[in-house]
Amino acid sequence: MHEGAAIRIPRFFKFVLTYVTPVFLIVMMVWWSYIEAIPKLMLEGIPEDEKGIRTASRLVMLGILVFQIFLIRYAWGRKARKGTA
Repeated sequence: MHEGAAIRIPRFFKFVLTYVTPVFLIVMMVWWSYIEAIPKLMLEGIPEDEKGIRTASRLVMLGILVFQIFLIRYAWGRKARKGTA
């Protein structure tokens, strides 16, 4: 962190960035998942006429994610084949 810096950062910040911040973010993620994410995933409080479009939207997003993962794996495979040739 100090390489090329005009000022030196106190050592306390290394501890905060290494331990406190990740723990805080994990706690926030778990808390949000428990309070907000699970009810939203189960479509609680959503009108019946919106459930179909929301499910379709989720399926499209899931399809895009799977396609992206496939493309990444394909690219890594091509890179590995080029490296061994």
